[in-house]
Amino acid sequence: MKRKKSKIDLKKEETQAQILREKAELLTPENIPVFTKDLSPEKMQDLLQEFHIHQIELEMQNEELRHRQAELAAEKERYFDIYELAPVGYFTLNQEGEILQVNLTATILLGTPKSSLIHYSLEKFILNKDKDIFYFHRKKLLSTRQTQSCEVRMVKSDGSQFWAQLDSQHSKNGKNGLVLNVVLHDITQRKNAQRDLAIAAIAFECQNGVLITDPKGIILRVNKSFTRITGYTAQEAIGQSVSILKSDRYPESFFARLWSKLNQNERWQGEIWNKRKNGENYAELLSITAVRSEGAEVTHYVGNFSDITEDKEAEATIQLLAYYDSLTGLPNRRLLQDRITQAIGASARSGEYGAVLFVDVDHFNTLNDTCGHSVGDLLLVDIAQRLRANVRQSDTVGRHGEDEFVILLDNLSSEMTEAATMAQQLREKLLEAMKKPFNLNGVEYHCKIGVEINLLSKDNTTKDFLR
Repeated sequence: MKRKKSKIDLKKEETQAQILREKAELLTPENIPVFTKDLSPEKMQDLLQEFHIHQIELEMQNEELRHRQAELAAEKERYFDIYELAPVGYFTLNQEGEILQVNLTATILLGTPKSSLIHYSLEKFILNKDKDIFYFHRKKLLSTRQTQSCEVRMVKSDGSQFWAQLDSQHSKNGKNGLVLNVVLHDITQRKNAQRDLAIAAIAFECQNGVLITDPKGIILRVNKSFTRITGYTAQEAIGQSVSILKSDRYPESFFARLWSKLNQNERWQGEIWNKRKNGENYAELLSITAVRSEGAEVTHYVGNFSDITEDKEAEATIQLLAYYDSLTGLPNRRLLQDRITQAIGASARSGEYGAVLFVDVDHFNTLNDTCGHSVGDLLLVDIAQRLRANVRQSDTVGRHGEDEFVILLDNLSSEMTEAATMAQQLREKLLEAMKKPFNLNGVEYHCKIGVEINLLSKDNTTKDFLR
């Protein structure tokens, strides 16, 4: 490998070239007669030969100089690229902080031409609130002579701001004495990322439970609300499958549909029952979001959920009050209307006959007047239980009025006569069941009921049965 010539080597070559050049000038045709008038032809020939050799050497030296000039030009271009077009801004400051030298990148970062930077204080381009930071940064650098670093907000000529990291060190400059060399890094993206991470950290520790999993559903991270709701600590949950939260309320097909929709839409939201660490089932409003890489591959799943058990229980209570009799627990008039309407529609589709049986309790008002409403309530509860015990699981027993019950029998038969016979058989069964005395606070009470049968078909309306 050819050794790169030092400045000393190049200086020697330039001196030798100068000597040869001077000798060559003395051997010009005009001066030859002066030196050659007393020379013999042989000496003359030797002198001309020497002149020719020196001329060749001089041309070689000139070529070397031209090559070196080309190298210097290339070095200058590399210096321009390294210094002027560096990815960071370079400043040379005097001890007072005035700019003595600046590279092109710095002018671009500040949005200010070099002519408006030279001999101006760098502090001029620092946000007022951060000027003290730079002042103490420079003061500490001058007192300790050790490299210093600080972060400040800088202001461009158009008024816009950006975050900068200033790394400074001192050095001696023959022309300007002690100077400060400052490197400016634009750290706006890093600061924004830190801000976003701080916001994300606050959002992560919200009232909702949050968990992050890998693509296979292995838990990677949870927040404090996750522990509060599920009972699992972070140490217990991380590394486990999300299946530790599954309740026994759903078949596997439910979760297959859930994951299918999630992969298709990248998001799933709904109400679901899960299980706490202590085995208790709880209702939650769950939202799952898929996180994809730039290559569109799923890298994580983020689950966000809230405990809505109390809401579901309140909803169930409201549902119970709205559609069920508070005393007997049987469907009330509103729910009976809905189920009879559905039964009429089903009859129209299937051609099957049904029946509606009206059950009246005889002498109920007399019992209330003589023994009190509490005793009457006991009788109604017992009657409801006996009615329920003597019908099919699919049949509906409801309370229509104070002492009136309704029994809905659907899908009895496609033949009217057979359907009527089946309804009559149930009527006889109910009358027989009521013959057994009722125990009302230790007192036996014999109760009679009346049962009226109405066949139900596609030609009926709900108003035919409930007015």
